[in-house]
Amino acid sequence: MKGDVDGSIEALTDSLIKLSVETIAVRVIHKAVGQISKSDVLLASASDAIIIGFQVRPSSNARQIFGRKRRSADQNLLHHLRGHR
Repeated sequence: MKGDVDGSIEALTDSLIKLSVETIAVRVIHKAVGQISKSDVLLASASDAIIIGFQVRPSSNARQIFGRKRRSADQNLLHHLRGHR
C-alpha cells in the first residue's frame, strides 16, 4: 500500500483489515509514503498481492511492469471502505 501521507495509509489499512472475515483475511505486507516503485510491483507479484495506491502514481519503471502484471486498485476504494465501517 502506498499513499501520499501516513494518515491516509493508516486509515486505509485499518479499514481494509476490518473487512477480514473468517474465510478471507486481509493482510498488508508493505505500506509506505511515496510513489509506487518497481520494487513495490515486484513484491506484489512475488507475493500474489494487489497494490493499492492512494493519491499516488506509479513510477515509469513500475508502470512498465504494471502493464504486464495489471494488478491495482484505485483511490476510490477508500471512500467505499469508509462507507462500510
